[in-house]
Amino acid sequence: MNPAPCAAPAAAVAAARARVLAVDDETNVLAALRRSLRARGYEVAIAEGGAQALDMMAGQGFDAIISDMRMPGMNGAEFLQAARALQPQAVRLLLTGHADVASALQAVNQGEIFRYLTKPWDDAQLAAALYEGLERERLRAERDRLLAQVEQQNTQLQSLNQALEERVAERTAALQQALARSDQAHRQLKQGFTATMQMLGSLVEARAGLTRGTARRIAEHVQRVGPALGLAGAALQDAVFAAMLVDLGKLLLPERLLLQPSSELVGEDRQQWLAHPQHAHALLLGNPTLQGVAELLRSLHEHHDGHGLPDRLAGSAIPLGSRLLAVAADYEAWRAGAATPTRLGVAEALLALRGSAGKRHDPQVVAAFAATLLAARAPQAPQRLLLRLPTSRLLPGMEMAEDLCIREGFALLTRGSTLDEALIGQLQRFQKRSEKALSLAVYAPERAPERAPERAPEPAPIATAPP
Repeated sequence: MNPAPCAAPAAAVAAARARVLAVDDETNVLAALRRSLRARGYEVAIAEGGAQALDMMAGQGFDAIISDMRMPGMNGAEFLQAARALQPQAVRLLLTGHADVASALQAVNQGEIFRYLTKPWDDAQLAAALYEGLERERLRAERDRLLAQVEQQNTQLQSLNQALEERVAERTAALQQALARSDQAHRQLKQGFTATMQMLGSLVEARAGLTRGTARRIAEHVQRVGPALGLAGAALQDAVFAAMLVDLGKLLLPERLLLQPSSELVGEDRQQWLAHPQHAHALLLGNPTLQGVAELLRSLHEHHDGHGLPDRLAGSAIPLGSRLLAVAADYEAWRAGAATPTRLGVAEALLALRGSAGKRHDPQVVAAFAATLLAARAPQAPQRLLLRLPTSRLLPGMEMAEDLCIREGFALLTRGSTLDEALIGQLQRFQKRSEKALSLAVYAPERAPERAPERAPEPAPIATAPP
């Protein structure tokens, strides 16, 4: 018989393709085995001893091996042990003509046989045992194949998961960087927008008449009191911007209406003056970013009791930002002498607000405004020394106590700005170019610089104030 490549385990009922090696030292037994197995579709090879069978197994593959136990030279147990080393996948069956338990145990232990049968055998019993052994081997091979496939798939899945995690990490990092850039751009845009609003507010203040310089203080009031009333986020921002532009509509009024207290205006002049919030609303209406600001300014002259302008709104129907803005604006107008012929002190202005509560103003807003204002004005320790100095006496670390406004009404420096050497140099150069003596109200630095200007007498304090 020509050598053939090792055959794969038989599948299910495809016994016709299974190759069986029968080993016995008796030719008549071999003939009987071959005849019986071929009749059932098996391909059968025979060997007349263990040595011959091992030689055949070295060049051919078999699905099953049937061996006699009693053979000269090499018994069945020894042969099956050697056969298992050469082709461990082959199903091994033992035939013995003796009821020898010791021999059977040797074959089971050394050759790991599937089953042993006694001579004379029953063909049906032999065929059933052979088929069962082949089927078990097929199932084992299929199990091993599936396990290997699952392991391979698991390995691939782990690789895919690792690759996915790396991609997710990369995308997350890229997204975080994009968000950081977006946040930075948003902050820069917001800062730029706020600076633009401040500049626009300064331009408006140049023609605000008696209320010149009050818009920043109104904005500060709104910024402090708003959170106590529940204003936050975009709503608070709109209210602060509305405070910066509270006099925007006055740009469209005649100059003479801005130079006398509003309480002295009568007739057509008063109607024109009362319409300035509507003018501001119209000027801002075309800017989508300032829609909220426009609506707040429109309701500036609405009254809590419903007798205001232009829509006769009452109570909570008036936007909260407008209610707060009206309180802060009227307070500053009374303090500046823009509403009455004489300027009112803090206590008098607060008394006027309380008198208008429930009529012109929302009582809750008035109460919150007064409480916040008084708390802010309460003495705080430690107090700082307030000085008024020329530019030649300024020192780094000093803080502006008041806005520094030039003649046209623009704020050159705002209250709270901290001076450094570069800023002091700019102020001195500005004074030299303008040929105008500048005097600045500043707070002395908490820690005095080591070096003081030469030949300069100590300035006299003009007041003490909390930070």
